[in-house]
Amino acid sequence: MSNGDDFNARLKRVEGRARYKNLDRSPPGMHHKARDEDFDAEGMMRSILRPQLALLLGAMALIAGRAMLIHGLGVEPSPDLLGWGEGLVTFCILVVIGLLFGSADHISHGALIVGAALAFVLEGYYIPLFPDLMSQIYTPEYVGLVSLGIQ
Repeated sequence: MSNGDDFNARLKRVEGRARYKNLDRSPPGMHHKARDEDFDAEGMMRSILRPQLALLLGAMALIAGRAMLIHGLGVEPSPDLLGWGEGLVTFCILVVIGLLFGSADHISHGALIVGAALAFVLEGYYIPLFPDLMSQIYTPEYVGLVSLGIQ
């Protein structure tokens, strides 16, 4: 080989490497480090806080659904969600809140459901902790029954 052939072969190799540097992805078989602009602090906080907010809103949806049914129709709440459509009212509230989170935020949708389920299961624990507040939201008779463990 002559010096001209060696030079042309080396020039092609250098051009090939330069082509990979201009792309956003790394060449095949090589790992690249994450760039600083990939880490958005605001986006990370949203992804952490949204499910927590959804969990809280799910619990509040169950409480609001029962309160709407008690004060709107004058129906005494039942220990299960099947009495007089408490489950349906809660479900409608959850759907409205879920629409506010958007269709792409599946983790928050799951957190809404988990929050409502936790509020239902743990009702016997948080009603005795806040009896005055819960007496205003529900009825004093229901709060008394739940506080005694009779549902």
